[in-house]
Amino acid sequence: MEYTLFIEADWNDADYITEVITVDEKTLNLVKKVCKVIGKEKRHNWPLHERSEILPKEKYKDFLTEDEIDEFEELVPHGDPGIHSIVEIKYAPKVNWKKVL
Repeated sequence: MEYTLFIEADWNDADYITEVITVDEKTLNLVKKVCKVIGKEKRHNWPLHERSEILPKEKYKDFLTEDEIDEFEELVPHGDPGIHSIVEIKYAPKVNWKKVL
């Protein structure tokens, strides 16, 4: 089954960027696993900002593999100069729209 995944990230203290993509069940399970880990952080839960002192690979190395972090990083939106927090993630079964007009 495929899902539509919505990810909203903060790149500059309330400046948001979003990514909406289609994922399979395996990828969705990875996203759920990452959410359990980063959901414990109140601020700067996915520090990819150019001024970040610690990157996700270092911050979450005791909870996620490097491959899991890399795969998740490919899914998140990337602003300029980078993001510092994942604000919201939600998903729904993919809908196949039929154009009638």
